[in-house]
Amino acid sequence: MVDLESTMVKLDRQVQIWSPASHAFWLVWGIVQARDDLENDIETPEFDYIAYARCRLACFCQELRKLGVL
Repeated sequence: MVDLESTMVKLDRQVQIWSPASHAFWLVWGIVQARDDLENDIETPEFDYIAYARCRLACFCQELRKLGVL
């Protein structure tokens, strides 16, 4: 039988390692959406994509610091 606690620790570590990737993906998505609004001359965007991207960037950097990468 697999040690449940050991499995949970390994899974938690994997989540910690992959979490920055999620932030990076959504950061890029926000930038792309903002660019699309600019290219399509949308004067009043439905959402503040740049603010969202900045938030995701902050989270990305915070996660990297926790991992000791930055």
